[in-house]
Amino acid sequence: MNDLALPFPELVDRCYAAISDLLPAVECPLAHCFTPGPPASGFHLYCRSLSIPAGSLVVSEKHETEHPYTLSQGNVIVRSVDGIYHLNAPFNGVTQPGTERIVFAVTDAVWTTQHIVPDTLTDPEEIRRYLCAPTRHQPRLQTPATPLFNP
Repeated sequence: MNDLALPFPELVDRCYAAISDLLPAVECPLAHCFTPGPPASGFHLYCRSLSIPAGSLVVSEKHETEHPYTLSQGNVIVRSVDGIYHLNAPFNGVTQPGTERIVFAVTDAVWTTQHIVPDTLTDPEEIRRYLCAPTRHQPRLQTPATPLFNP
């Protein structure tokens, strides 16, 4: 069976397993930013920016919430349940609940997500658990020697 014809969650699992076994991890720095929400709302805005080196492959977690995202630098190839698409910065989009992605950074890229979260949540790891489904795997950032799929 052609791997791209697999149900997408199975494709994500296979991709994750393959890169975990075959490719070295790569450093993708994270930056976190908080801004206050409306007074007495009980919420604030959390922004999470991931810097992805060119040639790296990122397997995301499964998102539980609808939220905006921004590709502010670079260009990437994305495989999702919707298919394969190429994004060039600047680009803004909306992540739907249940979204998982496999992202290949063609150039150095910066991908930022924006989330409304309870103002009691200030630890990025705790916020990640709040926003993402219980994982089948940990998000993995890899640098392949050759592209894992053709766009």
